[in-house]
Amino acid sequence: MFVRHDPIADADGQRLLDAVAAPIFCLDGRGRCSYINPAAASLFGYAVHQLLGQCLTRLVLARGEGRLFSAVLSEEDPPSTGTARFTRRDGTTFKARYSCVPLGGAALAVSLEAIVEEPAAVEEYASLFFEQALPPIVFFAADGRILKANAAARLLWGEKDFEDPSYSLLGDPKLIASGWLPQVLKAFAGETATLPPIAHGGNGQQWFQAILCPIRDPDGSVNALALVYHDVSALKHAEQLACGQIEALVTTLNTLAANPTLDSFLGQVLTTIATQLKAPLAEFWLTDFEHDLSVMHFTSYQGRIWMGADQPDHPGARGIPLALAREQECYQQVYVQRRPYQLKDIAALEQGGQGPLWDDFRRWAAARGVQTKLVVPLVLGEQVIGAFSFCDNEPRVYTAQEIELAQAIAHQATLAVQLTRLAEQKRHSAVLEERNRMARELHDTLMQSLAGIVIQLQAALDPHTAAIDEQRQHIEQARQLARQSLAEARRSVQALRPQQLEENRLDSALEALLAQASLNTSVQIDCQIEGTPYPLVPDVEHHLLRIAAEALSNALQHAQARQVRVLLAYRPEQVHLSIADDGRGFDPHAHRPERFGLVGMAERAQQIAARLTIDSAPGQGTHLSVVLKRPS
Repeated sequence: MFVRHDPIADADGQRLLDAVAAPIFCLDGRGRCSYINPAAASLFGYAVHQLLGQCLTRLVLARGEGRLFSAVLSEEDPPSTGTARFTRRDGTTFKARYSCVPLGGAALAVSLEAIVEEPAAVEEYASLFFEQALPPIVFFAADGRILKANAAARLLWGEKDFEDPSYSLLGDPKLIASGWLPQVLKAFAGETATLPPIAHGGNGQQWFQAILCPIRDPDGSVNALALVYHDVSALKHAEQLACGQIEALVTTLNTLAANPTLDSFLGQVLTTIATQLKAPLAEFWLTDFEHDLSVMHFTSYQGRIWMGADQPDHPGARGIPLALAREQECYQQVYVQRRPYQLKDIAALEQGGQGPLWDDFRRWAAARGVQTKLVVPLVLGEQVIGAFSFCDNEPRVYTAQEIELAQAIAHQATLAVQLTRLAEQKRHSAVLEERNRMARELHDTLMQSLAGIVIQLQAALDPHTAAIDEQRQHIEQARQLARQSLAEARRSVQALRPQQLEENRLDSALEALLAQASLNTSVQIDCQIEGTPYPLVPDVEHHLLRIAAEALSNALQHAQARQVRVLLAYRPEQVHLSIADDGRGFDPHAHRPERFGLVGMAERAQQIAARLTIDSAPGQGTHLSVVLKRPS
């Protein structure tokens, strides 16, 4: 469209140009926009007022086209039409044919007549995209021939695989053997199909999964197939590692059940982790808190266990002084931060200073070609009780999943160590408890019986006992006590119930005990049974009877009492045993080593979860009370 005069000077002409669909704009001699209609402004992506007065040669002409209109203005007989590339506000470009005519005063009117289609450029970009695409892509014809492969596919499978004109996807023997041919036929039938992952190369480090995408013609028929590969190596490795983790955890649990000794279990655990991590050498270190050492307890080398004592050349067999290692980076991360630590290129480490490793171990490892090392702490609460160490002669970096696996199994090993320690403590406590039990039994049986024997013999030798029959009676009582003491001693060793409880319940056994104690003594002993007696756990009856015997023995031997009152009350919710005397009393809070009887009574009450109280004071007698909740 040609404009022979300035349209801005003619209002009717401007309204006419505003209404037309063709993009039209006018430039002054310096290339500034003096007029632009809405169609042109919209084409460039602007509002009309945004372009008026602006230099359009910079705003709407693509790079390389900037001097187009100035060249047209400078010619005496400029061409009326041409083709140029224009740019929109969003940065996209397009080609268009234009018509222009000079106006008076070095002005120029321009009309864009049509946008030129560029199919050849689109095809070129598509071809470049295909060739440069990161995923390997191969196009196959309907008969299985290779049509085209991009650079990534040629790099993955090799150039020669795509140069064989006789190759056909439908006749590939590997594809047929793998059972994937139905998926290929499914894709040629028009459905997208996904093939299982395949390993590339012999080491299984790269895994690819292929997607078969049908390519349809305009009529809808499938005449080609696109095979697009996706790298699924990370996913496959994670899957393999997860399977390895499950297998390793099951193995360690089975090992724990099958190996009763801690070293045997830990050796199997260490070997299991080393196998999963493909580490030829693994070490188990224990922390010796008493001597402030980290001791290499044993190693697993290619599946065999070697104790530290059998490796005198290993610096850790003697123990690494933690005081010397505290400045090392390995110690700080493992023992202070309680986190796994991995180190590469051990041979290149400098000697001395605050390096990552203790010098003696660094030299030992370097001499044996160890290049990488992973240390996983065994953490119990706030303490590092030991560590697993994995060494490799090849440079490598352990993945996060591998470290998590090592940590998970290390937690099991830590639990096993703690359970073993608790078992040792329990065994030690059981020995002490059994010693105390035997001491109580001896005190409550032999010592009390011997005291009774002494009393009877003293009575027999008393000058005031003149009658022969009375002396014989005391001697006979002493003999009976001696026989009972012998029987009780045997039963105590065998942890059997007292003789009185073998034939009677607690109430009857208590009455028999008091009847025996009242023979040949001037002390008045009163026994009262309240409520209807009901059976108790044998161990409970045993401890209650022993407490009563000890309290009665104290009253008769030490308290110089004239009267002892014993009460055994069977109540619906509890059993109450009470022994009270009017003797000289004592201070229960005063510590005296010889008061083993009081300690024994307290321990017996604790054993049966009973509440023991002793009320006494010098000159005011003693009252002992035991309250036991009735067992359900």
